[in-house]
This record gives sequence, C-alpha cells and structure tokens, in this order.
Amino acid sequence: MTWEVIGVVTGIIALAVAIQTYHRQFNIPPPVFPEQEPTAEKENLKAHFKMNQRISLKIQALLQKQIDLGFGNNLIFGTYTFIKYYEFVKSEYEDNLNDNLYNNLDTLPVNKHHIDSMVKSLQAQFQNLQLVKNHLKLL
Repeated sequence: MTWEVIGVVTGIIALAVAIQTYHRQFNIPPPVFPEQEPTAEKENLKAHFKMNQRISLKIQALLQKQIDLGFGNNLIFGTYTFIKYYEFVKSEYEDNLNDNLYNNLDTLPVNKHHIDSMVKSLQAQFQNLQLVKNHLKLL
C-alpha cells in the first residue's frame, strides 16, 4: 500500500466520522452508522414510570384514609387540606402517570439522551412522592 492510498482511506474515514458527528449534534437521523434502538433504556424508563404510578396510588390511599377518618378539612401542607391535596394528587396521576401514557412509551421516537432526561425527571418526582408518603405515614 502506498501513502496515497492510506491518505485517501484515512480521509474517507474522517469524512464519515465528521458527517456522523454533524448529524448527531443537530439531532438529524444519521445516514451512516444509525443508532440502535435504546431498548434497555426504554425498559428502565418504564420501570421508573411504574414505580411512580405505584407510589402515587399509595399516597392517594393514605390521603383517602385520612379523609375517611374525618381529617379532610385539616391542613396538610401550607394552605392545602387533605381533600384539596388528594384532588391534586389524583389529577396529577390522571394527567401524567396514567396507563395510556405508559402504553405509549414504546411508540415514542426518542433517543438515549431523551430517555435519560425523562428518567431523571421521574427520579426527582419519585423522591418528592416518597417524602409525601413518609409524611403521611407519620400522621
């Protein structure tokens, strides 16, 4: 092999890497070296989603228990009563954690970075829900 051939091959490889980098930077589907479907990341996202669903339902049950005991008009957080907070948690569950959203997770055209961002958001939500659940258990 001559140096000219080595130079041409190196140039072609560098061009392919440059094109791939450009397409990844601007989030355009790359024509060369397409990314694999992030199946493991999607399964992780689905697991976090289910954890948040479960803890939200537990919080709703704990709030309903307090309401049934007659504490519905008592304050729980600032100006929120148990009834008002129960309605808030229930509407948030229906808007953001319902089964329709869970079933559509597989059809989302997202990449690994989007999924990582969603998982971080779900983790933060889980931590806050855990604090609320612990607060309710102490009552």
